[in-house]
Order: sequence, then C-alpha cells, then structure tokens
Amino acid sequence: FNISPLQFAAVDLVEAIDRAVARTGARHHALEAEITESAMLAEPERVIATLAAFRERGMRLALDDFGTGYSSLGYLRRLPLDVLKIDRSFVAEIGAGRHGDSLVNAIVSMAGALGLTCVAE
Repeated sequence: FNISPLQFAAVDLVEAIDRAVARTGARHHALEAEITESAMLAEPERVIATLAAFRERGMRLALDDFGTGYSSLGYLRRLPLDVLKIDRSFVAEIGAGRHGDSLVNAIVSMAGALGLTCVAE
C-alpha cells in the first residue's frame, strides 16, 4: 500500500494499519508499505519512527520513485527499507546513452550494497 506525505501528518498511521489488519484478518508480514522521497520532507523523524514500527510488525518497506526528487543518501542509511524502486524516468534512459546506463547501474549497485531489493519501474 502507498502512504502519502499527508497521511503521515494527519493520522496515527501505525494504529490505523493495525486496525485495518485486525478488521480484515490480513497479516502484517504480507504487507509492503511504500513511500516516496517527498514523504521525508515535513517530519523525517516521525516518518522514520512510523516505518520502524511497521518493520517491528514484520512489514516490508519500499521507497518509490527513487532519484526523482529529494534523494538523500543520509535517509537511505536511516530508513528501515527493504526495497528501492528506481523511477521509470531513469529506466527509460537505459540504452539511450552512457549516462542513463551509468545511473541505473550505480543505483542498483548501491541498493545491493545496502542489502536492498532493487526494482526498476
């Protein structure tokens, strides 16, 4: 499921997800929460704490559209992520010149070094 930056500010997201899981009979470990880089802008500590609580429940965590906005390698170190999703604008440049290939290769290598699954959109 996708989490918008507004949802981090508006509700107790962990509690809301716990209620939805209880109501539907789903299991936390079957869920993957996905955020975009822009979710980190307003309240990075709150986002990190929320993601850590999701991780404690066994959920997978993904960072979507990596590289398109507010990429920070510092956040990659701090976020409890499982998946790094390369934005399609980078993937579209594969084969179109050495820079397109180089950037995607660098992101894939970095994700691997951090122990993250890498997905190209």
